[in-house]
Amino acid sequence: MISDEQIIELVLKKHIDEYQELVRRHQDSVFRLAYRILGRREEAEDVVQDTFVKAYSNLASCRERNKFWPWIRRIALNICLRRAPRECLCEAIDDLHDAICDRESPIEAEVLKQVDISCLRRAVAELPTCYRTIIVLRYEEELAYKEIAKLVGESVDVVRIRLYRAKKMLAQQLAVMNDEVC
Repeated sequence: MISDEQIIELVLKKHIDEYQELVRRHQDSVFRLAYRILGRREEAEDVVQDTFVKAYSNLASCRERNKFWPWIRRIALNICLRRAPRECLCEAIDDLHDAICDRESPIEAEVLKQVDISCLRRAVAELPTCYRTIIVLRYEEELAYKEIAKLVGESVDVVRIRLYRAKKMLAQQLAVMNDEVC
């Protein structure tokens, strides 16, 4: 099977039809990422289209052609973040201090262990976009804090704080859902 890197080289040499293979290989992953962050199928489909159009236009700037997925994931994430409401750009200094000082409680951890996966997905979908994005990148994309920080344009400390807050919100939502019996 031909590699992504080889396909990119062909496309750059004007074998434009080969780009369809890159789209075929990565469109489902881009869709899943966009859907998990935005929570709406139509928006996610638009992100897929916008991502591949932008990637095609900028294909020559893909420096590490053997790492096409991380490059296109970044494009998709940037498009998602531009589309998402900006509900948590400003965070109070006091909140930041509290988040750094607090530690995850054993009760929160226990709730997360007992929860049904469908309840978890619903709870994640209800998080504000900036927290949902961090959860998706950390647990679904399995990225390190440093990679997440680079993708979202924040410091590693901000990523840690948002992840902590997201888990705290999830634990609270899941406790409520658990009481309601998902």
